[in-house]
Amino acid sequence: MSAHQWPAWMAAGDTFLTDTPTGVRKRYRRVGEVLTNVGLTLAPGAPVVVVGANGSGKSTLLRIAAGCSAPTAGTVTGRPPVVGYVPAQFPASSRLSVRTYLRHMTAIHGGGANAAEDSTALLEDLGFSGSLDGPVVELSTGNAQKVGLAQALSGPAPLVVLDEPFTGLDDAAADALCCRLDETTTAVAVLIADHSGRALALPRVLGRRLHHGTLHHERTGPHRTPIATSSSTRATHAPPRTAPTSRNTR
Repeated sequence: MSAHQWPAWMAAGDTFLTDTPTGVRKRYRRVGEVLTNVGLTLAPGAPVVVVGANGSGKSTLLRIAAGCSAPTAGTVTGRPPVVGYVPAQFPASSRLSVRTYLRHMTAIHGGGANAAEDSTALLEDLGFSGSLDGPVVELSTGNAQKVGLAQALSGPAPLVVLDEPFTGLDDAAADALCCRLDETTTAVAVLIADHSGRALALPRVLGRRLHHGTLHHERTGPHRTPIATSSSTRATHAPPRTAPTSRNTR
């Protein structure tokens, strides 16, 4: 599918995260409003990268996009039935073997044997050093992150949502992930939250900064210095985290 071909679940020009003039909002009882008037268009060929300080609401935005959280106001339109999702903290709690887990996840995404083989090939590209026959729960943080990325990027999910995908990856693995994302974004819609600066250097990327609950245009280009996350720059709210690894909204 080329960048100009739109899948059945989205028509050219669809606004993905809102169909109301006021946009999507999210409020938590204890911290107040985290997202205010957020509207965002996602489409194949135009990956969107969201940056912002710790606690600014990036993970909340991505959970809403993936279908793992509902907005307080506004609506999400055009979300496909299956979403490939990696949360900021990948929940490596499964006692299934890595091989079985990936087969299970690609089946949930609607993929067949080829997708399962692709997921293990992507693991190799990412420098996975664990055992395919060992349980996911015993993996190191870096290897668990690679398994999470493999399950999200290897199936036929038409929307991929990645929250801090470069966490725990060395330079070689990060470069391999960038190559895979470059291939993936031509065919599927991709939304990424990233503080490392790497995702903003991807081809065709649209940069957005989340600040005080609203999105602003962000400059893109070559790999940049990670965004400061010192106490002086952090937002005051830190909404609760969830930890699904994929989302089937059928």
